[in-house]
Order: sequence, then C-alpha cells, then structure tokens
Amino acid sequence: MAGGKLSGRQKMINMMYLVLTALLALNVSKEIIKAFNQIENSLDKSAGNLNDRTKQMLGALAKKAEDPATAAKAGPYHKRAEQAHKIAEDFVTYIRKTKEDLEKLAGGRKPDEEGATTKSGGIGNKNELSGADNMEVHANYFMVENGGARGKEIRKKINDTRIALAKLLNTDTSDGCRIQTGRMEDIEKQTSLRAEDGKNSDGTPQSWESMTLEHAPLAAVFAILSKVENDARNLEGDVINELAKSIDATDFKFDKLEAKVMAASSYVMVGTPYEAEILLVASNTKANNKVFVGGNPITIENGVGKYKVTPQSVGEQTLKGNIEVPDPMGGTKSYPFETKYSSFKPFASVAADEMNLFYVGLDNPITVSVPGVNPNNVTVNMTGGGSLVSSGGGKYQAKFTSRVPEVQVNVSAKMPDGKVQNMGSTRFRVRNLPMPLPKLGTIDGSKAVTKNELSLQKTLFASMGEGFAYESVKYSVVQFTVMVAAKGQPPRQQTVSGNNVGSVSAWFSNLKSGDVVSFFGIRAQGPGGTRPIPGLTVQVQ
Repeated sequence: MAGGKLSGRQKMINMMYLVLTALLALNVSKEIIKAFNQIENSLDKSAGNLNDRTKQMLGALAKKAEDPATAAKAGPYHKRAEQAHKIAEDFVTYIRKTKEDLEKLAGGRKPDEEGATTKSGGIGNKNELSGADNMEVHANYFMVENGGARGKEIRKKINDTRIALAKLLNTDTSDGCRIQTGRMEDIEKQTSLRAEDGKNSDGTPQSWESMTLEHAPLAAVFAILSKVENDARNLEGDVINELAKSIDATDFKFDKLEAKVMAASSYVMVGTPYEAEILLVASNTKANNKVFVGGNPITIENGVGKYKVTPQSVGEQTLKGNIEVPDPMGGTKSYPFETKYSSFKPFASVAADEMNLFYVGLDNPITVSVPGVNPNNVTVNMTGGGSLVSSGGGKYQAKFTSRVPEVQVNVSAKMPDGKVQNMGSTRFRVRNLPMPLPKLGTIDGSKAVTKNELSLQKTLFASMGEGFAYESVKYSVVQFTVMVAAKGQPPRQQTVSGNNVGSVSAWFSNLKSGDVVSFFGIRAQGPGGTRPIPGLTVQVQ
C-alpha cells in the first residue's frame, strides 16, 4: 500500500491508514473476546444438555413403541422422532465440521495455562481461539473462496433443516400420526433456526452470511455457530416433544413433566453463594387452574400462567400471588407463591460510549453497571489523573485538562449482606485530540483535480477523519490564506475570514494543467478554542 510509484505524500497517507487500522484492531477488548469464548462454551453445554434430554425422550418413545400394549399407537410417532433426531444430528455434524475447519485455519486454540482451574477438552470447555480477534479467516472461508459457496451453503443448510424438522409435524395421517392442526406452522414460526437476508444501515440489501459471518471477529463467529447448533437442538426437542405429546400417553397422571431449577437470583457475584431448588414439576395442560398475581388473574396457556411485566424502577422487585386448583372433592384449593427478582439498567461493564480512549479537553462518556446490583450501591472512581463526574443512571464523564499515559476506572459494589466487594477495574489510554485536516469540499489534495472540480467547491472544511469515533467533535475553519500559482503569471494571494472560498473562486477559471492552488495559515475553531491546522495544496489536472 505504501510502495509503487506513489507520491511521498500519498505513501505517508497510506501508511497512516495502516497504522490507524492496526490501532482500531487493538481496541477490540480482550474481555469481549473472552466473553465470546464463554458464550460459545455456554451454548455448547446448553446444546449438549438439550441433546441429552432429547435422547431421554427418544428412549421413552422407543419403550412405548416396543411395548405390545402401546406399540400400535406410539410406533408412528417414534419413527418421526427418529427422523427428527437424524436431521438434527446431520446438521450439528455439519456445523461442528465447519468450526473444526475454521479452528485449523486460525491456528487452533490456546494451550492450557499453568495452574488453570479448568483444563480444555470436552463439550463446553474449550480454550480461547488462538486467532480469536481474526477478521479475515472466516470472511475468506464463507465469502471469498469458491465465490462464497460456503456462506450460501450454510445459509441453505440452516433453512433446509428448519423446514425439514417442522414438516415432521404435518397433519398427514397416512403413517398413523395425528398432529394438531397448526402446530407445524407455529413451531416453524417460533424457532430461531433461520437465516434470512436483510438490509444494512443505509437500506442496501445484504445477505445473511455477510451480515452474520463476515464482519465480526472469529470468536464471535464461533459463538454464532454454537447458537445455530443450539437453535437446531431446541427445534429438534420441540418437534420430538410435540410428537410425544400427540401420543396422549397414559403413563403419567399429568400430561407434562419438566425439570425446573428455582434460584433466588440468576446473577451471582464471585465470592457469594448460589442457591437453588431443583425439582420435577408435573402439570396438566387441560386443567382449569386459575393464577392470580397481586390479586389480578393472568392468562393461562396449556395450564401454565403467563406473566409479563416491565419494571419501572431499578432494584429488588417482589412477585406474589396464588394458584387456584379445582378440588376433586368440590371447591378449590389455593397455593400461594412469592419470589423476588432484581431489575437493573441494561449495561454489564465499564465501557467508553465512544471508544477505548479518553481525549484531553473532551467530556468522555462512559457507562458503568453491575448486573443484579442497584446502581445506588455501585461506587466508581478513577485513578491516574483527570476527574470523573457522575451524570446519574450509571453514566459518567471522564475529564482531563492535561495528558497522562493512562487511567484506571475502579468499580466496587455493596452486596446484600452489607459487605463492599471489588468488582474489577478497566484501563483507558489518554490522548490529545488529533489534528484536524483541511478539505476543500471533497478535495483532500491526495490527487490532481480538474479545473471544473476545483471551481465547484465553495467551502474549506476542517475534518477529523472518518476513523475518529467522537462524531460530536467538530472544527470549523475561521480564517485562511489562499495563493494561486499559475504558469507564466505572478502568484495571487488573499486572506479570507470564515470558510467560504467564493470570493476567490473566479481565480480558478483560467487555471491550466500543472497550476497549483495552496491554502495555508488555516485556523479552525473547535474544542479548546482556535488552533492552526496544516495547509492544503491542490494541483490542477
């Protein structure tokens, strides 16, 4: 990019672009990459658990299909369930093979660290990828090689698998199965196993594979592929569960059994205990039960109360009510319940709202939140320089009057037992604002322009560049001097207030190839006041 027969200026511009690209790559947080690895492992474990439960359902169906008393009724449903399992197994094998290919291309996974409490190996227990932040391996694999055939193939595999699984719930009774009308459409509509094209931010059509697999780091792509596998296992389980329910088996007093984990909270901080009650819940989807929350009845679907509320405040919330069940001996029995949950702002870390840099002279916004903890119980401070000003709701402004190498934002939280616990720290680099560069309309001086192109531009701008994250930071040209050097003529020069070049644009009409227009002595108004910025030289083509 910096070689060839380019001008010295162009070589420098290109080299700066490479440096900027590298710096932007460095801004991919290691914590985010680790989070993607954790998400991948969590989804892999979830898919494994779903597969185990599905196999248990298949085993129960197989017993019914083998039992002479139920074989005639259960056999057809068992056959469809086996088909569903094979479809899902084939798809999962394909996804895992894809991940294996990408893993090899990216250099495998990081070795176990000495003293690590968990060693790699097994489902849901994989180390981070060696090339976790790589942006090219998967892009080439899915979008470039063989004309993007693999990207098109995986999208087709996802959609074909969804359709094939849902079709096993068709209402065709020729094989002896009787499925409730509409269940195939309902389950196909509800599943997340789908790959649909969309549009990017400017409304241009964009393929699913480009939106999903091309522009994220490799660690995120692995997490996405694990989600796709998890979605397939979920759909497989839904289909087989629907087939099992359709048999109308009489083995159980209740027509629905579910394992439930009831925990006081889904969020547990390191150093605090996690407590839960694990039980098998039996329910009757046809029972005429009534569920009340706060004295008001809620909707019942298949014997299950559906409660939904949007918290309007942050902190601990109480859900209290009772379930009324018809008593076989007459009347009803009431079973009270009460549970608590916490509501909080949808932020889970210390994050700069613009980028992982703070700039001198700006109000640098950051957001701080600890999941499951009321923001009023969160304490934040900054060490290393500058000041941190709270604007409420977990929002802060980091301010600097002079540059320091870096600062550290520290977070602690007051726990329910009254103890204050350190929640971690995040480091941020501190930099001076970059120098804005002049542009005459769209002309940046990187190449010669025609006389007509030059004449059309009426405004001199001070641009921060497309790579600068703070869109709110603006500079305006307030003064400049323009000089026109035409061959065979004495130079013409004029100082202009403001940023409009209209007063001298008539000078451009007689310019010829090789003539030069220079803008210098440029001053721009922006954060911190008025400052001089580099000049701009434009050559006529």
